[in-house]
Amino acid sequence: RQKNLQTKICKLKVIVLYYVGDATAAELSKELRSKLPSHMIPRKFINLPKFPLMFNGKVDISYLKANIV
Repeated sequence: RQKNLQTKICKLKVIVLYYVGDATAAELSKELRSKLPSHMIPRKFINLPKFPLMFNGKVDISYLKANIV
């Protein structure tokens, strides 16, 4: 009898930095590397014209996850 093997799908999580402004990803990365441990440095830098907001004024994180990454 053969055992059924379950395969777990592991989603790779990465740190994403969303920002508004004129800085480049290279400039931000350099500054963060001088202040943070390497495992905390974002792997993606996404410049936005403005942050998407919900009706209550908070950043709409669900929108960022679904539509920008």
